Amino acid sequence: MKILSFLTGAAMLLSAQVALGQPTVGATYDKWVFDCQALAEGKTSCGLVQTVRSEDGKSVLGRVTLSHDSEKAENRIIISLPLGVALAQPVAGKIDDGEPMSFPAYTCWTSGCTFGRKLEAAEIDALKTGSELVVAFAFVRGGGKVVGFKASLSGLTDAFAEAGW
Repeated sequence: MKILSFLTGAAMLLSAQVALGQPTVGATYDKWVFDCQALAEGKTSCGLVQTVRSEDGKSVLGRVTLSHDSEKAENRIIISLPLGVALAQPVAGKIDDGEPMSFPAYTCWTSGCTFGRKLEAAEIDALKTGSELVVAFAFVRGGGKVVGFKASLSGLTDAFAEAGW
């Protein structure tokens, strides 16, 4: 019964997305994918997701999620990183050569840790016009050496327009 209720809720959510002009789940915008995640019965979070892999494609370096909360009228960025990230050192980022951003830690799970923050309107504009988001962090066993990855921003202008952000 719970599965049927969940599927009915998911179908209603997808119908509402189409009616509101939101992208459908799985829609791609270059390296970004529109995806939704069930948080609880009747509560879903949707956003644009990019999974960044190593050059050989075998390892996930991180995941960037951009979301919009229409109830709070705010945009958020979430950076998901593998376990072992040094929580005492800040996770930082910047769009192209823009101002540095800090991503406070949210929580850690068995699959990794998440960091994030609210995005200001100027940062959304920079995401639309920029070419890459650079994310930097350190691992506990890395001796403090900063590592990171670059996420492509290509496709976000169209994705934001279609999503109404």
